[in-house]
Amino acid sequence: MATLPPLAAEIEALKKAYAAFNRNDIATTVEAMDSQIEWTEPAEFPGGGTYHGHLGVQAYLSQSRANWAEGSSQPDHRVCSRQGSAEGQQRVA
Repeated sequence: MATLPPLAAEIEALKKAYAAFNRNDIATTVEAMDSQIEWTEPAEFPGGGTYHGHLGVQAYLSQSRANWAEGSSQPDHRVCSRQGSAEGQQRVA
């Protein structure tokens, strides 16, 4: 049996979460996240603030994604650890 590289499962989950977000499947997006997630957006962003747990993050992402006619969110790079973190950029039309 082949051994997976360190954090391979977490990286795959992150890829699936971005893909789900880009197709506006917010419920699937948050499934990949820890149930105790804390999500923070800068105060100057629309809806900026800190959101807790699946329900809080789902509400924020749904509101955020609703403002897009078209667009995608892609990570610039992946930072993944047991605590979890990702940074990306959004392309919105």
